[in-house]
Amino acid sequence: RHCNTSARQSRNKAVRRIQFSENSSQLLISRNDGQLRVQSDPSEEVLSEMLLSEDSIFLAFSPSGKHYMISQMGRVQVIDVQKGYYHGEDKVTITPRGPFIRCAAISPDGTRVAISADEFSFSIWDAVSGDIVADSLEGHEGPVSTIAFSPNGSLIGTSSEDKTIRLWSASTGVAYGAPLTGSLRGIFFFAFSPQNKLIVAVGQDRALRLWDVDSQSAYGPPLWGHKDTIYTAVFSYDGRHIYSSSKDHTLRCWDVESGSQVGWILHAFTGFIYTISVSNDGTRIAGGFDDGTVRIWDSQCFFWDADTSICGNGLLGPESVPESVGDDGWLRTGDGRLLLWVPKERQIAICDSSSRQVFEQEQSGPIRVDWEKFCHGERWTAVYDSAVGSAT
Repeated sequence: RHCNTSARQSRNKAVRRIQFSENSSQLLISRNDGQLRVQSDPSEEVLSEMLLSEDSIFLAFSPSGKHYMISQMGRVQVIDVQKGYYHGEDKVTITPRGPFIRCAAISPDGTRVAISADEFSFSIWDAVSGDIVADSLEGHEGPVSTIAFSPNGSLIGTSSEDKTIRLWSASTGVAYGAPLTGSLRGIFFFAFSPQNKLIVAVGQDRALRLWDVDSQSAYGPPLWGHKDTIYTAVFSYDGRHIYSSSKDHTLRCWDVESGSQVGWILHAFTGFIYTISVSNDGTRIAGGFDDGTVRIWDSQCFFWDADTSICGNGLLGPESVPESVGDDGWLRTGDGRLLLWVPKERQIAICDSSSRQVFEQEQSGPIRVDWEKFCHGERWTAVYDSAVGSAT
């Protein structure tokens, strides 16, 4: 499914952050052009929408999806998603000490915020009273890149270009254990597992790295597979898998216990997936793209049985294959050339790599084309014969 949003032409409209609500019935979407949207899922009804002023900056959603944080002229406010920014009630304003806000996070219950307003430190604030809890917590030797609360709200994690992640008590600001080290380059993004046991981090070195929170030690070797910078990685709702998106236009799934990549690779042909979120019921994965769109996949897209289905065209193939079948039944190359015609009775089984799959008949599985043996041009009819033969 595509959830297109309107944009101001003068500013970048890439999706900055996407977050499922706690009951997974809504999506919270923010874009670089200042648009904030609360959208129903799966009906796609826009429940609320606002456009931040030119001097306002979106900072973060809470892990529960109940609150978000914005900055205006260096002052920070935490907003209740349901009530909205312009609800008319008095809002607590926090004024961080520093030249500008680098990153920020909200606790799951919305009562604490952590803000880095200079290069090497951060502070913890009470979001209800506006009082400071712990000021100028130092330790990193490089700029702070990401801040996140653990799912139970007891810890705050900070990552830095100094290639480390540090943990802190969310209630006192006291450092929790030793820094987590092991990244070859600076860390762009990290996330806690739902059970508060593990941390996954990604960055420029194209690998996912995991640490055990209690022991502060590496959890298995780095996970290699992406061919370019990894933008984000998040755990599945049960903590058994990790989903990661990269500049290589792919969304991948990893098994936490074995450290191996599992299932199919999902290819995003139209742009980069900057941010992803997994619904709390584990059934959907939402991705925010650099073109301002949001796409939602069924989590089972990774685990279709190749022995009982024929292929997923753009979904499963290499980057050079087409994305979807046209209304006229033709699969086309990226430059619009005809590649393969699919008979009408089989078109309902074609997978569109950009959307959740809904089949009209339960027995109609996704079509699988073997691109390694693919032939085209004057011999295009052999493609369909080959695909049907592999299914039977």
